[in-house]
Amino acid sequence: MPRSLDVQLQETTRRLRSLVSEVDHLVSDALIKLKVPSFAAEEHAEERQRRVYRLKRELEDHVFFTMASYPPVANDLCFLATVLSVVRDLGHMADCATRIREGAPDIGRGSASLEQLALLSQRTAAEGFVAVFRLDFNHPGSRSPMPWERLEAIVAGRSEAAALFKHVVAEPTPRNPPPSPAQLELRGAVADTLVRVASLAADIADQLILDRSRRG
Repeated sequence: MPRSLDVQLQETTRRLRSLVSEVDHLVSDALIKLKVPSFAAEEHAEERQRRVYRLKRELEDHVFFTMASYPPVANDLCFLATVLSVVRDLGHMADCATRIREGAPDIGRGSASLEQLALLSQRTAAEGFVAVFRLDFNHPGSRSPMPWERLEAIVAGRSEAAALFKHVVAEPTPRNPPPSPAQLELRGAVADTLVRVASLAADIADQLILDRSRRG
């Protein structure tokens, strides 16, 4: 017979997936905006950002309520702690998406290294979202969880992004037309935020690896 706690954990999973979906849209739109500055990412971005903050707050409240109102065993506590950690990182990723979207129109002509960094960040974040979506509260090995090697590849995205950031900084300045000092500064800031996106995805993968090793 299912435990009453299982209903709360299922609701936790549902809410987490809703949050992942919203953050995924924000990050994807911001990266499209970076590549195509004319892309109208702002049309629904502010509303989606508010929805992310609301979903994040409601999910955190739900997790704390579940912890306080039901007798979770060790596996349940590990899962709920993982959810709280992932939710925090998803909130930071949403903030990064906003900074990228806002900086994209003024960055000037893109650089090859910056485009490579954006692609890496997008791929790493997308894999992180898939991994969270496949997280199972009850049987971590039963719902086709992401293979270890794919989780480890997400973690590796952290160092790969840091290496690409160095290329962005060292890349020669275009001469026709030359970017302004403000554009160069903004390009560095956007590149740093892209590294942050990849690093947050890697943090999420680290948490999922730890969760799986704890819960068996």
